[in-house]
Amino acid sequence: MPTAISSDNCAKKRRAQRSTARADLQRVVRESNALGDAKVRFLEFEAQNIEAQNIEANGSESAWHPNVKTNQIMAEKLLAALQTDLGWPAKPTATNATL
Repeated sequence: MPTAISSDNCAKKRRAQRSTARADLQRVVRESNALGDAKVRFLEFEAQNIEAQNIEANGSESAWHPNVKTNQIMAEKLLAALQTDLGWPAKPTATNATL
C-alpha cells in the first residue's frame, strides 16, 4: 500500500511530467506559428481529479481512466475550441449539421 509520502512523490512527478509536456507542445505550436502555420493550436485538458467528492462533477474514475462523463467534458471543451477557431456556429442546426 502506498504511503502518503510515496503518493505525494508520484503526484509531484506527474505534475512535473505534465509541465514538461505542456512546455514542449507549446514550443512546437510557437515554432509552427512562426513558420507560417497559423492553424496549429494548443488545447489543454485539465488533469483528472479522482478525489471522491469530485468524481460526480468531473467523471474521473479510479486509476485515472476517464469515463463517459470525463469524455463528455473533454468533447465539450474541444467542440468549443473548434467553434471558436473555425467559426462554427455554437449549436448545430438542420442547415449546418453534417451528421
